[in-house]
Amino acid sequence: MKKSFLKSNNKNKAQNNKNAAWKISVIILALLLGLLMYYVAKDESAVEKDRQRFETTESKLETLTNAVVTKLGKPDAETSKNSCGRANLKSSRGPLTCSISYSYAYIVTGIEQAETMVSSVEEIIRARNDSFTVIKPLARSFKQVPANIKTPGIDSDFTADNEGMRCGATYYYVPANAFFGNLIADPNKENISINIGCGDGARAEYYPSSN
Repeated sequence: MKKSFLKSNNKNKAQNNKNAAWKISVIILALLLGLLMYYVAKDESAVEKDRQRFETTESKLETLTNAVVTKLGKPDAETSKNSCGRANLKSSRGPLTCSISYSYAYIVTGIEQAETMVSSVEEIIRARNDSFTVIKPLARSFKQVPANIKTPGIDSDFTADNEGMRCGATYYYVPANAFFGNLIADPNKENISINIGCGDGARAEYYPSSN
């Protein structure tokens, strides 16, 4: 009788221990699942916030470039590109970055006209101080670029306020029949090529991949 009682008591203890272990496992699993869901939701929120940062900058940049076209007139050639990519193109590794850019080409009568157009664009950028802040103004003009450079290029840097996006404007004066790998309107005539864009590190690919 005593042996049977002890055997039954030990069996109950083992079952209780088994139940307690199962409850602890369930609690731990629930905690881990809750923690995972928290981080997933947190990451999704961060991605959405970052996406909005790019969308806001894109809207500001579109307003800026529309003002440029209004001032300079309809371009003789134009293109725009939104893309994302990584530093190592072959392996698609490295930090992910996304960019937004607008390019315009105008046929000009000479370097003086090109200089005037650059000044107009820079003036428009400075005037948009509610959206952008110039951090590096033009350091020189086309005429100050060394004569051995056949397609002189100059640039300025600015940022998209609140979004913290790095932006810039690059200008090239392209003489007639000069080799130039970027956008131009007519290779047989003098051109000015203007590129205005913004870009930064991104949490996800918001635009087509450039890799």
